[in-house]
Amino acid sequence: MASGRGIFRIDAVKAGELKVFYGHFHVFCRRTDRWRIVVDYGPADTATEEEFAAAVAEDDVAAFG
Repeated sequence: MASGRGIFRIDAVKAGELKVFYGHFHVFCRRTDRWRIVVDYGPADTATEEEFAAAVAEDDVAAFG
């Protein structure tokens, strides 16, 4: 089993107008013949542009040291 948490950004265009949405996610995955998402949820609060900009890549382990 594995777990991942983070912040996402969605860019949407409706009637020519760009809308940007930010949010949090938390997933639990289980390995069978391949990795499968078992649980996917996010807190009710939304993320901010500042939180998204401050995030680091998941493979940037130096940022967590």
